[in-house]
Amino acid sequence: MNFIVAPIFFLSGALFPLSDISPTLRVFINLNPLTYGVDGIRGTLTFNSHINIFWDFGVVFLVMAVLFAIGTYMFSKTEA
Repeated sequence: MNFIVAPIFFLSGALFPLSDISPTLRVFINLNPLTYGVDGIRGTLTFNSHINIFWDFGVVFLVMAVLFAIGTYMFSKTEA
């Protein structure tokens, strides 16, 4: 579990600012959905975000909907 959660957390921008990141690392940060969640919370609380607040919440809700659909499908395939 930590093998997946730790890199996602460290690449989310929660521990360091996203303004001075190398272009190679920026690709991985932009693919991380937690980045948009952290930036959305930062923008809501401090009015200082790196990404548009609507884009942040849009990505978070899109990932939520996709994971909900996958979970619903997988749960319907289980036998009671």
